[in-house]
Amino acid sequence: ESVSIYDEEPVAKPALANFNGTSMAAPHVTGMAAWLVALDPSMTPEKIKAKIIATCDPVASMKTKSVCGGRVNLDGAVR
Repeated sequence: ESVSIYDEEPVAKPALANFNGTSMAAPHVTGMAAWLVALDPSMTPEKIKAKIIATCDPVASMKTKSVCGGRVNLDGAVR
């Protein structure tokens, strides 16, 4: 089971492709953090990090490759 993000590839003729890694993950985690702060402006960076880690979906192949051992879950974090 792999985790990848479907996005537009910046080439002369744009096409969709699967990507992975921190370059793709960082914007998603940043957006999640912004959403959490928008819902609760009193959240500290430590609380945001803890919430993101606590609500991630476990993915076996990511167990040793990410801090939470899976993929972030915005829906789980905001509920």
